[in-house]
Amino acid sequence: MLRKFLEKLYSNTNNYRRKVVRETLKKYGPFENFLDVGCWDGTTTLDSISLTKVKNIYGVEPVKEYAEIARKKGLKTKSFFVDNEEWEFKDDFFDCINSFEVIEHLTDLDFYFEQSYKKLKKGGYLITTTNNLSSFHNIISLVLGWAPLDLANSSKKLRSVGNPLSLHQDSTSTHGSTWTHKCVYTPYWLTDWAKLYGFEFVDYKGIGFYPLPPEVGSVFKKNSSFFTLILKKN
Repeated sequence: MLRKFLEKLYSNTNNYRRKVVRETLKKYGPFENFLDVGCWDGTTTLDSISLTKVKNIYGVEPVKEYAEIARKKGLKTKSFFVDNEEWEFKDDFFDCINSFEVIEHLTDLDFYFEQSYKKLKKGGYLITTTNNLSSFHNIISLVLGWAPLDLANSSKKLRSVGNPLSLHQDSTSTHGSTWTHKCVYTPYWLTDWAKLYGFEFVDYKGIGFYPLPPEVGSVFKKNSSFFTLILKKN
């Protein structure tokens, strides 16, 4: 019963999260050259820009079989690791670089911000949607002595370690370390870090607030389950 309740909460929040991303990209679009970092098979990318006029859709996906599927869906996709390999695009090229549930999988954010800044045009946007370390459910997990719920996906062997409320309690990990969470951030933390590389803060949106309806996160943004952060290249 508890598992079904948690699954329903996650599903509702995920749907709302996608809605926020669609509306955010619509607000800051249209875009001539759009890059989705961690595009997987292209499904989420196309959903994210479904309300936005985009001329050229690019993607990066380290898992090559999914990068190929994304190409078949019309994305100009390349396969490499964005936190330790030079980005194979022109400098000052993209109007927007988007990442949806990706940054928590990366190991070198200095490199990520440096490359993002180089590849964006002046005035271009870096839009990031990710888990919130200061979410209510992560704080409660720490008080109970458990791993933050959003860091339970930390082992290449098992998709949940250290938190008994994880939905993936008995699920083995797939695709190795690309599925594991290396670190989870707060909006302030990511913004402060990005400023070191010349980005300017524009806005952020709170998404979800377990166990309440996902819209509550837009009110209590600092402790929302997820957030979408909008940064701009000076």
